[in-house]
Amino acid sequence: MSGVTHGEIVRLLKLLPKYEYAFYYNHITRKGISKRLIVAVDNLKEFHKENIKLNKTHYPYTARFFKEKIINFFSKYGARTHFNTFKLENEDNFKYGIIKKQDLLQDLTSWETLLCSSFMMRPISELKTNPEVKLAQYNNLRSATATAAILTKNGESEVEFYQKIVKIPHYKSVSWFQLLEKEDSKRAVEEDLRRFREIYQPIIENDFRDSFKIINGQFEKNECSSVTRYLLSNINDNVHQNLNSISPLKYDEEKKFHKKLMTREELYEKIDDSVTTLSHDELSLKIKRSLDKILLSHRNSAIFLILMSGPFLIGFYAFKYALKILLFYVILKKKPKANKDSKEEGVEKKIQEDKSHN
Repeated sequence: MSGVTHGEIVRLLKLLPKYEYAFYYNHITRKGISKRLIVAVDNLKEFHKENIKLNKTHYPYTARFFKEKIINFFSKYGARTHFNTFKLENEDNFKYGIIKKQDLLQDLTSWETLLCSSFMMRPISELKTNPEVKLAQYNNLRSATATAAILTKNGESEVEFYQKIVKIPHYKSVSWFQLLEKEDSKRAVEEDLRRFREIYQPIIENDFRDSFKIINGQFEKNECSSVTRYLLSNINDNVHQNLNSISPLKYDEEKKFHKKLMTREELYEKIDDSVTTLSHDELSLKIKRSLDKILLSHRNSAIFLILMSGPFLIGFYAFKYALKILLFYVILKKKPKANKDSKEEGVEKKIQEDKSHN
């Protein structure tokens, strides 16, 4: 288990500027379990400006040098979340993420980036609640339930159904990115099965009891086009926006942010009959490709963290000054040659003038 305690995380929160919502979750890999904290704030720019003053050592070196401007730039064009690393008593590299509350709400209601929304699909421990987040979170969990129900085959186990939820933010159809996924989804479910049940059983009963059930630990779905249509209409909007492109590498930039969300009723009417009659494997592939398109467009946060690290900053400036020195050397080398050519031209001109006088 993670060495970081609840109390340590609470004490860390007291060091931060004002925030509107906070939670932590368990990130489980084959190496072990680590806790990660997410805080949502109203004004991202002001939060980072104040937090750099209060907790400068939390930030990567590049962020310390360029202040909040570079953080806001990377947050805007990445997954909308900036991660800091902080040394706690029982863990050297405890990570906490900062996201604008409006961006968190957008992610929960549309799966715009599938970052913080995917963290909140699993059991979380809330440290500060927010009524807007609570409402959007129910939408997020219902969408995760519907997605897992489409991806799960009849006869698979309850644990496998919850694993499908944990795997929603994992690359699927883009094979060369699968190596980046380190999380142990089976262990994530088995370590916290009771809490997964507490989260999802009421949603299954309230919203999906006519679509599927989990009986004696096994998944049983009503296989008909109307159920498929209903499940699809409960999946968040961004999946539908990118459902019909053939390649998972293509993503509609105009629909990437701030689109008009469709209601579940609008989605239900819009879903084409040809989609509802696809086989399980064909429909699963379409869903996976659409999820991958969202991930490919936003999972550059790790790259941004590298770009903001100390070694990169040192390397960047070393390259910058090496380039300046090289250019200076080339200019100096050319200058004597230019002077020599000028002198030779002058001598030749004088000789020509003397010949003309004679």
